[in-house]
Amino acid sequence: MERNIAQVMDEILAEVPASHTRMESLKGSFRAIKVSASFTAPELMMERWITLQRTLNDHFPAHITSQDWVIKIWSIFSTMPVEDIRKEMKRISEQENKNV
Repeated sequence: MERNIAQVMDEILAEVPASHTRMESLKGSFRAIKVSASFTAPELMMERWITLQRTLNDHFPAHITSQDWVIKIWSIFSTMPVEDIRKEMKRISEQENKNV
């Protein structure tokens, strides 16, 4: 199944509260990815997806939050069910706590 990166970013933005402190930065990053993706050959689109993942990691570190909307964002990006994302976040958090 082929996914449209622009649609995925639109779905993600719809989940981010307008009051998010870095919303403008996120929108700017997404615009740059969309422009870049529009000129990217299909066989090179993986690079755009990696850029999107890095952007999401910068804005919404999965291992430090349990906010429902952030979990939903990672679900949209990964296509994993929300409950699976929640379990994975918990596992990562517990692992990090053991390492402290």
